Amino acid sequence: MATLTTYERYLGNDTPEAITCGHYLRQCPMPVYRMRMDVDPGEAPYLDLDVDRLYDTLQDPGQMEPVMDPALEERFCRELVKQMEIHDAPQEQYERLGLEKYR
Repeated sequence: MATLTTYERYLGNDTPEAITCGHYLRQCPMPVYRMRMDVDPGEAPYLDLDVDRLYDTLQDPGQMEPVMDPALEERFCRELVKQMEIHDAPQEQYERLGLEKYR
């Protein structure tokens, strides 16, 4: 049996109806899990998931000071979308990451 996990917890224990398994990725020859994230887990968000952070890891390897540059962030978002398209990312990923406007 396989289990979906994050660093901090198991996913889907109390919402098995949100999990499906299938051939969702063209480049992957085996079924993969997909979990609907619109299901309210009944707990507060953790790890600041709604906060964008961009770091210069060469100058700030400890990632202590986020780079606050909207133009640079937009550039990286557009590049991320290009790579997601190349790698056949599911539509839900663009929505989950808030990248629809860069498509």
